[in-house]
Order: sequence, then structure tokens, then C-alpha cells
Amino acid sequence: MIEKRYAIVPDETLESFNRDLNSTDHGEKDGNIIILAVGETFSDGYQVDIKIVAGDPTPYVDAVLFDEGGSEVMCLEPCFDEIEGEYTFMTEEKTYNLIVIKDSECHL
Repeated sequence: MIEKRYAIVPDETLESFNRDLNSTDHGEKDGNIIILAVGETFSDGYQVDIKIVAGDPTPYVDAVLFDEGGSEVMCLEPCFDEIEGEYTFMTEEKTYNLIVIKDSECHL
């Protein structure tokens, strides 16, 4: 079974955070600071969280699937270039798709 959700983010916000991911000037940031977080809950209570984390030495996108109790089920390899796009998590029972999209590109 595949379930798909959309996280619709305002254009300006998404563009700003994509610039942050690609910036070479990150200052003295703590590697645990979350710059942006988007997420969606699926019909079975599972949740996908997509976060931009101020990593050391560069920011990265952290994508995690949590179960209905809030425990981490799995995470994807960190991404370093943009937050927009599709994130797919496959478990034995289900495939979870979260698509992060700009507000102006949403035609739902």
C-alpha cells in the first residue's frame, strides 16, 4: 500500500531555506539547530518530518519516519542541496511518500 501526502510551503520560505542549504557562510552555528521543519501525519498515525539542520560544517536535510507512538522507524540519507522534492519511506506494510512543494507549483 502506498500513501502520499503533500507539504506545501510558501515560495519565499522554500527559496530562502534552499539558499541557506547552499550558502558557504554558516557562521558559528550549533550543529543541532533546526532551521526549518515540515511534516505530515499519515492515516495510520505515522509521521514524516523533514528538517533543515544547521550541521557542522554545512546544513543538511534530515528526513525521518516516526510511528504512531513517536518512535523513529527509519531515516533517509542526509541531503545537502534542497528540501523541495519527494521523500519515500518503505516499511514491510506500507510506503509513505511526502512531497515538499512550493505553494505556486501546487495544483491539487
